[in-house]
Amino acid sequence: LIGISALLGLIIYNNFDSLMYAIGKDPTLTGRTIIWSSLLTSIKKQPVLGYGYTAFWGFLKGESANTILVFHGPLGYAESGVLELWLELGAVGLLLYVFIFFRATKDAVYCLLRDPSPAAMWYTSGLFYLAVSNIEGGKLLSTSDLGLILSLIAFAGLRREAQQVRARIKSEIRQKPEVLIKPFGSRELGPALSFPFSHS
Repeated sequence: LIGISALLGLIIYNNFDSLMYAIGKDPTLTGRTIIWSSLLTSIKKQPVLGYGYTAFWGFLKGESANTILVFHGPLGYAESGVLELWLELGAVGLLLYVFIFFRATKDAVYCLLRDPSPAAMWYTSGLFYLAVSNIEGGKLLSTSDLGLILSLIAFAGLRREAQQVRARIKSEIRQKPEVLIKPFGSRELGPALSFPFSHS
């Protein structure tokens, strides 16, 4: 299965332009791949800590000028929530966000497998929206975007829901009577049972 997936991935990678043209799409995803390629060069210069929150884009001033000149147009966003976060907070901030996101995903799966509440379903839908919206765009930490509010609500809500489910399961286990298996004939089992037999 892994080999087949790797082979399919290689075929798609080597024929990406042809496949995109076949389905009527621009291979550059409307210029996004050009932007991403240029931004990766900028990321390599500050990979660990980034350029600071909202500090990268300065039009033709600073590092952002390189991407704007390559794209031949005004830009103020990476067209990718992941790359934007990497530019701003570096690998440290990106890895921290990924950790929180996957913990929330783990909490969502835990709740969904154990009779989820309507709140847990709503938080999970917010998490799904966050993931889908960042496939070709999206914003992760923009204060002017709904995604930031949804992500914070989903992360905190799923953590609380998972904790409540765990507490409920522990409570149910405590309420169940304990079944103790003791050897036959022990005093705790009471007097031995006698069965009358007819002797011929």
